[in-house]
Amino acid sequence: MALGASYTIFGVGVICIPVALALLCCICWRLDFQLSSPIDEETMTALRTEPQKVDKYLQIEYAKSWLDGRFAGEQWQQSRDIPILHITAS
Repeated sequence: MALGASYTIFGVGVICIPVALALLCCICWRLDFQLSSPIDEETMTALRTEPQKVDKYLQIEYAKSWLDGRFAGEQWQQSRDIPILHITAS
């Protein structure tokens, strides 16, 4: 095999394999990405007070998030930022 051909094969392998793996990871991430509309306050109130009036999918998602310890509506960061013990150095 010629020296130029071996350099070409090596260069293609060094560039194409990481690009292909990155592309594969992006495709898998995109497939796993869930497109859902955010849950508004009215729906959250209905889920807490009268769950039978809400769509079954939302009931299931609310129950799963409760069992997993997550916050429904993707607003967990707001609750996480609230200090648990309001202890401050005086």
